[in-house]
Amino acid sequence: MLSKKTEDIEHLLGGVREAYGTHSIEPYGDWDDPRSVGFRIRAIPATFSVIVEDGLPERHYNVQIESYPPQDYLYHDRAISLWRFLELLGLMSGPRENWPKMTPR
Repeated sequence: MLSKKTEDIEHLLGGVREAYGTHSIEPYGDWDDPRSVGFRIRAIPATFSVIVEDGLPERHYNVQIESYPPQDYLYHDRAISLWRFLELLGLMSGPRENWPKMTPR
């Protein structure tokens, strides 16, 4: 059984389901932590790891995107909004040349 997630994580998962369909999310990795979630979206060859951290604004997330099957880290960012996350998913749904890129910090 999947553990209960924080309100912020549930909000993000709800946004993904609204955009990609009720059954679009495939759990990936350890779902026991209520402040984080890992998942795949059908038809997108990537995994998404999302974490809610202290110090982030409400409904902002630390996000990491990795290729699937696992090979490369594709993207990471801290303190992104749900709307920015959905925008990233839109890019990941399209041609690979439009996918977000890792940028040095």
